[in-house]
Amino acid sequence: MKNYPTSYGLSLDLVGSRRVKDRAAFVIRLKQALAAAGERFAGHWLKPPVISRGIDEVSAALRRPDHAFDFLVGLNLALWPQRFRMGLGEGIIDIGLRGDAADLDGTAFHNAAEAVRRAARDVLPFAIEAPSVPRSQVTLAETLALFHGNSLAQWKPRMHDAAIAYRASGTQRDAAKSLSATQQSVSRTLARAHHEDLLAAEDSLRLWLVSFKNEPESESRAASTSPLRSKANADPRRSAKRPR
Repeated sequence: MKNYPTSYGLSLDLVGSRRVKDRAAFVIRLKQALAAAGERFAGHWLKPPVISRGIDEVSAALRRPDHAFDFLVGLNLALWPQRFRMGLGEGIIDIGLRGDAADLDGTAFHNAAEAVRRAARDVLPFAIEAPSVPRSQVTLAETLALFHGNSLAQWKPRMHDAAIAYRASGTQRDAAKSLSATQQSVSRTLARAHHEDLLAAEDSLRLWLVSFKNEPESESRAASTSPLRSKANADPRRSAKRPR
């Protein structure tokens, strides 16, 4: 009997899909966002993300869970104000390995399906079914993701534009140039969007997901910090501001 390695299934469904007015245009944006995610996390995918049904569902599989939440955040930023919820499942994948992600099956996807059902039921943006991880840790991670998702849901277009520009450029000055705005106005907009808090949440969730597999400390730290946070030389636990 073949031994399959632990893998991580991702099942995503679109929140409020019936509210999408121009479905053809949305499909184009979704395909572009999935292609960008495929390139951004190349080497991490067991199978890169694909649309698995209509515009409503996306499937993917990761060799490791490190960037599962990063993928969800990137997808939702690209598609804002539409957003997906995600279920992350730990297990094995033993069916469909010669096809694409929509063909995959195994306990990882059984758990991912259960997670995304629970996300829909409990109104969570990110739910996890991982038998090897204590439930108390999962609850804390899902609560942090809920804070992140609720913050994004309250954004105004100007906040979204400032966050996208900042993430693309890495500095408020360059973000202001790309938006033809002042650095001061971009700074104020990012503060109202709680953007530093969101980056801190992303860093914390990434660090926790890295710990699913016990790597050497040096490798875990290298994988746990986003480029934007590295540029600021910031520890998310120290730099995160409290929401006002």
